[in-house]
Amino acid sequence: MRSTLTSPTSRPCSPSRRSTGSRAAAALLAGAFMLAAPQAAQAACLTRLPAKVSLPDGPYAAAYTKQIPVRVSSRGPRIRNLRAELYTFSGQRLAVSPPRRAMRVVTTLKLRLDDVFGPLQVGGFTLVLTGEPNRDRSCGPKKTTRILRFSACSDKLPVTFPDLPGGHASDYGGFLSVPIRSNGPLIRDLRSSVYGFDGQLIGRAPSLGALFGQQMLDHALTQPLLPGRYNVITEGLIGDQPRSCGRAKAEAAMTFE
Repeated sequence: MRSTLTSPTSRPCSPSRRSTGSRAAAALLAGAFMLAAPQAAQAACLTRLPAKVSLPDGPYAAAYTKQIPVRVSSRGPRIRNLRAELYTFSGQRLAVSPPRRAMRVVTTLKLRLDDVFGPLQVGGFTLVLTGEPNRDRSCGPKKTTRILRFSACSDKLPVTFPDLPGGHASDYGGFLSVPIRSNGPLIRDLRSSVYGFDGQLIGRAPSLGALFGQQMLDHALTQPLLPGRYNVITEGLIGDQPRSCGRAKAEAAMTFE
């Protein structure tokens, strides 16, 4: 008896097997998308705070005894949970501000100085700003740093005395007029007096509210002017310095025959 060999016949895939393969492929694609989406979001995150800072009270260290106001303006999106810290170059923290919940355009952060570090000293410091500039909170907080430099107050009044009076003492009556000129900034609350070389007060001029050019100071003399040397001493507040800097002075010597 001969055995008959028959070749296997090919069968089409059943619908159940086909749907199972489709679901597996879809699951793989979904997984790949879920992995790529966070990576794309992270790639779009801002990595630094888009902020600009300035000191509304100026660069003079004497102006800051208990706190340092720092104006922060955003050059982009709204920033959440914004906070500022001030450090020495060696890493010692001097001041910190309470966090600002949200800032869109401009805000002022007040860094509270520790009692040990107030008043602020002259020098350079590092300002660290921390906040969240991204809508996606998964991007996390970002930082940026700025160098702030605080200078000392000037104690020299920026004025000159052009064409100082001189000649014979007997030529002067009850007044001694001394010209004064500002060399740049506005001078406020200017006062001027004339003293003998021994320090005795000889005359005083009326106070001047503001000096922004050249002015004549007329000193009323308390006694007749005698031959000898005299000093004119003026003092006032330099316009761009805070009042905490105090009054600056300038003086010049005059000689009469």
